[in-house]
Amino acid sequence: MKLFNRLLILFLFIMAPVRHAYAIQSTRLFDSREIVSSNYSSFCVDKDGNLWIGTQYGLLRFDGNNFDKYLHDENSETSLSDNRILNILRDSSDRLWIGTCEGLNLYNPDTDDFSRVTLPNSELLGYVFDIWQLSDDNIVFMVSGVGLHILDFSSGDPVAVKYMSQIENTSTINTLCETEKGELVGGNHYGEIIKIAPNGQSKTYNITDSYIQILLRNDEGNIFVATTSKCWLWNPKNDIFHPIAMPEGMNPELHCAELDEDGNILVGTMGDGLLRLEKHTLELKPYRELNNPIVNMDRSRISIIHQESSGNLWLGCPYQGIIMVPKREIPFNFVNIARALPEYAGGKTNVGMAHDSNIIWVGLENGELISIDESGNLLKKWHLGGDISSLHISDTNKIYAGIDNHGLYELDPVSGVIRQLVNIKGHYIAVAITEDHAGNIYLGVHGEGVIKVNPDTKEAQWLHDTNKNARHRWISSLFCDSKDRIWIGMYGGLAIYDIATNRHTSLGELNPQLVKGVHNSIREDANGKIWDATSNGLFIINPDDNSYRRLTPNDGLSDIYVSTIVFDNENNAWVGTHCGLNRVDTDFNVTPFYGQNDMSDNDYFSATISPDGNRLLFSGEKGITLLEPAKLKKPMFENDIFISGIYLNGNKVNNATLTSSGEKVLPEGKSDPERIRLSFRDNSLVLRMSTKDFRDTDNLMFQWRVPGIIDDWISTSPGSSVIALPHFQTGDYRLEIRAAENGLYSNIRTVAISVSSPWYLSFVARFVYLLLLCSIIVLAWREIKHKNTERDNEEKIKFFINISHEIRSPLTLILSPLERIMKKQHDPETTKNLNAIHRNANRILGLINQLLDIRKIDKGKMKIKHSETEFISFTSELVDIFKPQAEEKGLNLQFEVADPTLDSLTVWIDRNNFDKVLVNLISNAIKYTPAGGEITVSVGHGSDTGMGDYAEVKVTDTGIGLDEKKHQPPV
Repeated sequence: MKLFNRLLILFLFIMAPVRHAYAIQSTRLFDSREIVSSNYSSFCVDKDGNLWIGTQYGLLRFDGNNFDKYLHDENSETSLSDNRILNILRDSSDRLWIGTCEGLNLYNPDTDDFSRVTLPNSELLGYVFDIWQLSDDNIVFMVSGVGLHILDFSSGDPVAVKYMSQIENTSTINTLCETEKGELVGGNHYGEIIKIAPNGQSKTYNITDSYIQILLRNDEGNIFVATTSKCWLWNPKNDIFHPIAMPEGMNPELHCAELDEDGNILVGTMGDGLLRLEKHTLELKPYRELNNPIVNMDRSRISIIHQESSGNLWLGCPYQGIIMVPKREIPFNFVNIARALPEYAGGKTNVGMAHDSNIIWVGLENGELISIDESGNLLKKWHLGGDISSLHISDTNKIYAGIDNHGLYELDPVSGVIRQLVNIKGHYIAVAITEDHAGNIYLGVHGEGVIKVNPDTKEAQWLHDTNKNARHRWISSLFCDSKDRIWIGMYGGLAIYDIATNRHTSLGELNPQLVKGVHNSIREDANGKIWDATSNGLFIINPDDNSYRRLTPNDGLSDIYVSTIVFDNENNAWVGTHCGLNRVDTDFNVTPFYGQNDMSDNDYFSATISPDGNRLLFSGEKGITLLEPAKLKKPMFENDIFISGIYLNGNKVNNATLTSSGEKVLPEGKSDPERIRLSFRDNSLVLRMSTKDFRDTDNLMFQWRVPGIIDDWISTSPGSSVIALPHFQTGDYRLEIRAAENGLYSNIRTVAISVSSPWYLSFVARFVYLLLLCSIIVLAWREIKHKNTERDNEEKIKFFINISHEIRSPLTLILSPLERIMKKQHDPETTKNLNAIHRNANRILGLINQLLDIRKIDKGKMKIKHSETEFISFTSELVDIFKPQAEEKGLNLQFEVADPTLDSLTVWIDRNNFDKVLVNLISNAIKYTPAGGEITVSVGHGSDTGMGDYAEVKVTDTGIGLDEKKHQPPV
């Protein structure tokens, strides 16, 4: 019986690596709050690389970083007709058709909204079961209870027209497909398959009494037909239905199907994961190559499968999220211990791998030692009684476990035999294990020291100094280097034990900096350098002279607390910390790696390397992280980055969006633009970026700059894809954007941003400003000139006033004696002359007074003073004054009244001012009339319809007259 048990165990361990010889594919789960749904009905990838997701509550568009959700709005005719999405079709013209429980919708990318397709002669929109594009590019869709319809584009907009209405039972069709000959195939509720030829001929196949759930044509022209519990492979050429066998021991509920890249049919079930029908076979088999750290792929519910042309495979898992099987392999894979032990709640773990198999050994805090495969399936389990704090696999593939409070145990994986090599009494932590070149095992016991054990003889001895005292007690790590020296890491100490000389060397005595903190793990690189992971950073020590180099977060480490070290095939060190992994290359350049789904743990306790050297394993609280460094060599960014969303003042921009000045924000009409036009008033711009490769975005950042304005790169926070740009002033700018992940960068994406000027800064406005400026300058010049003229006039006036005052005084002195002389008796001639002298002197005095009134006239303060005047006598007196002057020149100056019957003429005039006018006229007449001429001054009156009654005075002469060009009309 014992022999049988040993052979059985040997068989299990031999078969375990054979069972998983195929490659395990890591998957990525998208389970954010926005994306998790109770049901996923349809997936589709559009021409821009966005994933469209149909759910029971709306339509989602996912660009790998961000979500847009589309819902029905009762107040909008351009919203979805219903929130319950049934199917999505991308046709050959890259249009997206969305079938809902209330009709068919066409997505309008320019306006980011939808148009609804109505049914003929019906107010109902219809329950759209399925949409299909035929090989002749016609689009047909199935409306429940109504029948098939085809879209007519002859009028421009799509119009639904009844299709093949003469064929019976089409109203019960729920799923569509097409044969290689272009025949439309429909499966209905009653288990019937209806085949319809383009000429309208049809044929019905009764294959079952259950609802036809799936119709899918494979690469060979055969059609996969399935109900929820049975399936067939139908050859339409000979009409033979070949039954397909279910996996042994399984009774899966079939729900959806899709062709993979190799032409195999993948079938999604509701609770049994993914099944696969390989080409040229008639048996469904469990598809177990997929692994996800969160979702148990063997028991998952899969409601939809979509294989996109780029190679990514999408699975919709109700209530859990969407799983992507990427074409590009994920470097990180996480093995969840809870998959092997459903009751496992987490804790400190230790990991190891045998040198001749792919079995993973894990020691747990609860005392269990388990072996699992790379998918996390449990192979074997042992309980060793105490917490497993250290694990080591020897060169002979024996498993050694340090058990707290119990000592050192050995497990033979072939026989399954466990034996206790040494039992150490007390309460302690068996914190570290290493092996020397002779096969001796060294166990580090925290608080006690290091004990050396011969596994063959079980002989054990403590490492003591020459006085038989424990040389090192507070052990934290052990390592045997290539020169057979044991490096002993402690809490606050680091020492070397030379096995050959039995000599202990404390590095703290040589360099105090090397002993600070806790020494968690020690390893040796290919060049013989010792790498020491401590709570105070990472130390790289040269054992020849004990010189060292220290790396901290200032050098790029994700955390100063370093817990594990392992080297890959290219001698790069992979360092585990309390905050993710770090790669340190041979030039000591550090690249940090963080993660969630791909790296569910960020705190690591131990590390090892696979037998083939291609994978590194890190144990964490939840499980084991597997890393394939070679996959990280591939370009981190194979495609350019995309602008997946633009928001202006908080509103989403589409191809029809206008700026406040009436210009298109996206002049090129592209959703991923190379140029953006903004108004000076509304340029609060936010860009939503995407790599469109659906990577894990926890490490992903986007960086941007505007050369000449902001020259340094500005980064978003890790995991954020939203760039909020500052307010731009009027002008043209060049925005540069790139993605950054783990020290690698994408190609730079350039976007031209033009900010239009406000109206008051436009060209026309600037021209008007120039005209205004010129006008102001001219006006200012004229004002200055006017003031200068005024100043000159003022000086002249002052001069005249001063002269007038100088003349007035002596004239007044003349008038006084003249008036005294006139009071005396004189002959008539003398009296006449004296009166003439008196009148002229008074006239001169009046003129001088008028000169003194110049300032009033100039300031506009001179007022006209009217008085009642007898006009005939007033004029006659003025004429008499000029008669002596006329006689001297030989002129005949006469005064006459035009109407002889007129004795007097009373008028209202300003005597002083009117006097000046009349004197000026008579003076000019005397001046310009030659000797012997005649001058006549006449007074008359008349009436006019405009002026009424008026008085008139005329001065006529026989002189040269006035120039016609200077002639003014009478006043």
